[in-house]
Amino acid sequence: MDSVSIDALMVLGFTQTEAKVYCAMVSEESANGYQIAKTLNLSRSSVYAALENLLEKGAIHSIPGKTNEYTVVEPELLLEKIMSNYKKNAEIAKESLNSLAVHGNSRNFFLNIQGLNNIIDNIHIMIQKAEKEILISTSMDLKPIADDLKEALKRGVRVIVFSMLELNLYGVDVEFYGGRKGIEKSSEQRFSIVADNSACLICSNDKQEFISFKQFINENGGNLLSTEDKDFLGMKSTNRLMVNIIQEHFHFDVYLHKLLIKNNGEQIITDDIQLGTLMERGN
Repeated sequence: MDSVSIDALMVLGFTQTEAKVYCAMVSEESANGYQIAKTLNLSRSSVYAALENLLEKGAIHSIPGKTNEYTVVEPELLLEKIMSNYKKNAEIAKESLNSLAVHGNSRNFFLNIQGLNNIIDNIHIMIQKAEKEILISTSMDLKPIADDLKEALKRGVRVIVFSMLELNLYGVDVEFYGGRKGIEKSSEQRFSIVADNSACLICSNDKQEFISFKQFINENGGNLLSTEDKDFLGMKSTNRLMVNIIQEHFHFDVYLHKLLIKNNGEQIITDDIQLGTLMERGN
């Protein structure tokens, strides 16, 4: 029996026995509880209980005129029904939970987010909810959010992106600043976003180094920084102070970039103006 199909049905709310019974019936024109129990080597009582539950879920039909014989609802129709119900219930849950949530600027939270996939999910939501302006500073690939940015631009949202790297914009018509020649990738993956001057998110796969365009290579030529999902840590907040700090950092990066252009490409941040801090030294 196909364990993948059984596991998939269990994720969709079937018990293991219900999933096994349904899968056993898919290849049969009709079957009764005794036949199914014999095929699956399960007790008749557990199979009969599963059949009753499958009837209630609309996954099988009883055959009129035949005692205790059943036939399955075609998988495509069953799954369309399940998806429709999930979507409907998700919308109901969304409306209900939104009515319970704290709204407006009074909500002042900090949220730690572990894992790159979870971070990207939150970035998707921020971009999709933005109404006026999105500021992004990144050394990460924009591909996972390119479609969201395109949709934001269609809504009339202003999108401004800064990166030290020569970034691939994937055809997204954003306002772009940065792109220092010769810097095509970074072992540190860092991303920050501010949406509508009211919410921010920052993340990185690096717990120690602070120079986003610096390459970190070990003695064997390998990358010192992991890009595994679990190694990413992010923070999301609507705290006014945090939003302002992230925005100021973004603006200063763009200002320095423009000054660099005016200075004919000559280095602006030189040794004589540095502070010798732990951050500058990477300690």
